[in-house]
Amino acid sequence: MTQAALKKKKKKKFEGNYIVLRIVVVVLLLYLLLPIAIVLISSFGYEDYLTLTPSSFSFRWYENFFSNRGLVNSFKNSIILAICSTLGSLILGTISAYAMDKSKKRNFFVAYFGSPLLIPQIIIGIAMMQVANLLGLPRQMPLLVVAHVLVGVPYVVRTITASLYRFNAFWEEASFTMGAGRLKTLWYVTLPILKPGMIASGCFAFITSFGNMSISTFLTTSRFTTMPIQLYAYAKNYADPTIAAVSATTLILTTILLLLVDRTVGIDKMY
Repeated sequence: MTQAALKKKKKKKFEGNYIVLRIVVVVLLLYLLLPIAIVLISSFGYEDYLTLTPSSFSFRWYENFFSNRGLVNSFKNSIILAICSTLGSLILGTISAYAMDKSKKRNFFVAYFGSPLLIPQIIIGIAMMQVANLLGLPRQMPLLVVAHVLVGVPYVVRTITASLYRFNAFWEEASFTMGAGRLKTLWYVTLPILKPGMIASGCFAFITSFGNMSISTFLTTSRFTTMPIQLYAYAKNYADPTIAAVSATTLILTTILLLLVDRTVGIDKMY
């Protein structure tokens, strides 16, 4: 067989494999998007039950969501809680990752900070509840922020640590050589380089906090609750598409957030 025939045969084999790969990717995308499509379709139906074939288009369940004081308040609580815990996770996680990168026991500390991910969150919630009871702390926002930071920091540490692999210490040394102090070097050199990793880890921490139910269950009360808990309590009593409307609203806000991140930083630069 000639060289040209071999190249032609390899090219056909490559094209065949590429087509199979594209089919597999399309199937996986449809598999991942199907639940989202079901939620969106159900949220705009007029019927009093979840259905994939609504008889007419309606916003009645969105109106029901925004007129339900319990759902709206818990939604606000979850957003505020997620923002506060994300900021706390970013500050503690970034400082910790930067310090660990200078340490000789770097791998040990990375594993140590990632240990909360290995512990079931329900155990963390029970432990935090017992600590709060011993110290007499009220089950309010500050206690929830501390608990959510505990599970948010590992995501930040892992992501920032990965970003530091590409970090060149000579850039900081060059800044010092030019007369910049530590604060200026941190603000104008270090943080801009770590910004993509901080945004990516911030998104992980925000999503983890907003959708957390295992820990929040033990640290909330009937007067102060979060969206997942309130939604679960609503679903036990009602089976109307309001649940789908809440989920669709969360999905829309998440999509807007990702679009803003993509326009300002670029999702492809976050990893």
